[in-house]
Amino acid sequence: YYRDGSCGKCMERCRNDAISKEGRDPRKCHEYAAQKLPEILKKEGKLENYFGIPTCGLCTMGVPCADRIP
Repeated sequence: YYRDGSCGKCMERCRNDAISKEGRDPRKCHEYAAQKLPEILKKEGKLENYFGIPTCGLCTMGVPCADRIP
């Protein structure tokens, strides 16, 4: 999106509205990871794999720029 305004998939994937057309709010990323991610992982039975990652990374998975410049 920031290159030419044509994508925005990361904004769609972000669960905490930390990414918008105005930019990324790292505070919201950390807030989500600290408060919500452990709850979700516990429900999914995956909490044992959680090591306190500072952000969830959901926005960078499965989007066009995840492995290349679109």
